Amino acid sequence: MGSMAENAVLFLSYAEVKRLLGEKPGEKELTLLQQACAGAIAGGIASWFLNPFEVIKVQMQVMSSASADGVRKYTGLLDCVRQTIQKDGIAKGLYRGQVSLLLREIPGNFCWYGVYEGVCISQIPEGGTKRDLGVSTHLLGGASAGVAYWTAFYPADTVGSQIRANPAYANRKFFDVLMNIYRTEGVGALYEVGASLQ
Repeated sequence: MGSMAENAVLFLSYAEVKRLLGEKPGEKELTLLQQACAGAIAGGIASWFLNPFEVIKVQMQVMSSASADGVRKYTGLLDCVRQTIQKDGIAKGLYRGQVSLLLREIPGNFCWYGVYEGVCISQIPEGGTKRDLGVSTHLLGGASAGVAYWTAFYPADTVGSQIRANPAYANRKFFDVLMNIYRTEGVGALYEVGASLQ
């Protein structure tokens, strides 16, 4: 559900930002840098819609993995939302970890759109347009973009998940949590798959 909302807002925002930057398909194309910047702005916008989903997702995941004793903290998704708002409010509850999400989404989407568009531009036949590209080029562009997005900015995701899930980090600042993980566990801990929920 969060992914659908994120992608809808992300692609809508990306198209709108490109329009505001002066793109007119078929007439005036943006530079690769402008397209990457449009992606960064769209990522920043999307983060405000995505963060509540991230908070609830992480809390439900933690509950599922911690319920070995049979005690469930939430009866379901809506109960998780209700309890989060009751306990912490909207700003400190549903938007916990927003800074880490901004630090992931803005540069991540700059890279994602920059790489995707760069791959596509590099494959346009002489005298052709993006419409002349085949599915394989778009797949290669999307795969390359995904690698670029996650390789550099995975630590922001790890820190954000810790802020959302670990009570010891709930009210701490992004860079404080980042440095604590780095000092106590090393840089590798910022890239461990699943480390964000331990």
